[in-house]
Amino acid sequence: APACDVGAAHFVERHGLVLIIAIGESLVELALGLSELELGPSVAAVAVLGLALSACLWWTYFGGDDTLAEQALNAAPPELRGRMSIEAFGHADLGLLLGVIAIAAGLEVIAHDPFHAIDLGHAVAIGGGAALYLVSDVWFRQRLRIGRPGPRALAALPALATVAVGLWAAAAQVVALVLVFVALFALESRRGK
Repeated sequence: APACDVGAAHFVERHGLVLIIAIGESLVELALGLSELELGPSVAAVAVLGLALSACLWWTYFGGDDTLAEQALNAAPPELRGRMSIEAFGHADLGLLLGVIAIAAGLEVIAHDPFHAIDLGHAVAIGGGAALYLVSDVWFRQRLRIGRPGPRALAALPALATVAVGLWAAAAQVVALVLVFVALFALESRRGK
């Protein structure tokens, strides 16, 4: 089979833009949910938490994975680039997008009553969406042989465990998720990504 000529810079940039759009749309959905409510401390808290979680999702990928992905594709033998691109940007990238969408669906619901429990489905959407995002990023890294996937794979477990927190208080689940990501970033900064 002939080698697939993948323009690494263009390819990585276009897929990154899709992820940026998904994260941005999740913020738009949260803002639309909050716009129906009277401005007060709970609305402000949910807005800040949603923004913080979105920033964590953004940083997970755009904190270096995009640059490393481009370098990995450029360095790969031409006969492997096509397969690497499909596996990383087709399969694994889909998991990143689905994770963002699930989180957005959960955040939209908590906007109306952030300090009370949410139903299991929405708690799973938030915690499971974050875990899916992290596992998909691990898969992305493994396909391109970039970064250390271990810490992110481990971080998916406490991200999923935040479902129990959401059954107690929705905003507390988002706080717990932000803390999981912050702990992950701190660990990676000490060990190197």
